[in-house]
Amino acid sequence: MLGHPETTAAPEDGRLVAGLQQGDEAALAEVRRWIRGALSPYRRRLSADCEDIEQQVVVELLEALGKQRFEGRSRLATYVRRMVHHKCLNRLRGQRGRQWLDVTDVELVDREPSPFERSRRREEVELALRVLATMPGPCVELWSMIHRGLGYAEMGEQLGVAPGTLRVRVLRCRDRALAERERLASAGGVTPAAVGRRSEQP
Repeated sequence: MLGHPETTAAPEDGRLVAGLQQGDEAALAEVRRWIRGALSPYRRRLSADCEDIEQQVVVELLEALGKQRFEGRSRLATYVRRMVHHKCLNRLRGQRGRQWLDVTDVELVDREPSPFERSRRREEVELALRVLATMPGPCVELWSMIHRGLGYAEMGEQLGVAPGTLRVRVLRCRDRALAERERLASAGGVTPAAVGRRSEQP
């Protein structure tokens, strides 16, 4: 009896899952391509959140694969797109009543920083140092290795950790740092614009 095309995972999904668990860059790039495609209908309304959503989906997918929550009853691409869809809907619900300003819409009339801008930048540097001081040693070590230009495979060899597991740890450290940054900023009265800005993935 012929099965429905969405009821059984394709053989290539097994190879892709294995690649993701081993930290294969090509496998991760394929998943990111699916995520970005699924984000397309939401980009206009979630432009400031798309990067964070992409990272969250990657982390949750790797965790799901590690815990064998993906059972292969649908294509892996379908599974990933559903994750994106649910994330986007949750973000849209959370945005009700809020209005965002895209910094690319603001015209800069003077490239020289004003005294206020210089002061704000100093505050951001101080805030970043305070965040770093609260981070656990393993996170600082990972960021130091990334800063030195090491890839996940090289880092994994040095630490004795699978690249896929290491990638999850890096993303968790990033999320922890962002949460701590927002907490400290809220307590210290830093402007919302500074808090809302998101750094690149480590």
